[in-house]
Amino acid sequence: RGKIKKYSIVFIIIILVGIGIANYIGNNYKNPKKDSDFEIIEVIKQENSTIYTVSQKGNGGPIKAKVTVEKDIITNIEILSQNETPSYYKKVEEEKFISKLINNKNIDEVDTVSGATITSKALKQMALNVLKENS
Repeated sequence: RGKIKKYSIVFIIIILVGIGIANYIGNNYKNPKKDSDFEIIEVIKQENSTIYTVSQKGNGGPIKAKVTVEKDIITNIEILSQNETPSYYKKVEEEKFISKLINNKNIDEVDTVSGATITSKALKQMALNVLKENS
């Protein structure tokens, strides 16, 4: 009788842990975490494109941009404002990093800019966030 009670408690604990794991996985699958450093300010839907005015936290504060998407591809990124360290942002410009994000189906594979990693990572994440919102 004592063994049955012991095994019953172990069985109940295993079931509860299994339910907890399934619940955690289910919630993260259905509701992927949003990027708290990203904000959509405005969305303008046109005939063949959607223009997002967005903000993404960079190294020196928010980077604000207009991002145009056509058929799930970014066709334009216009930086409206940024407060990045000038030398870091200059590296991003010299590497033509923003151009690498435009008309690219594989933004995940675009390498960040050495010496401006946080700034380029923020721009890349901005592009990925916009595409996620657009899908």
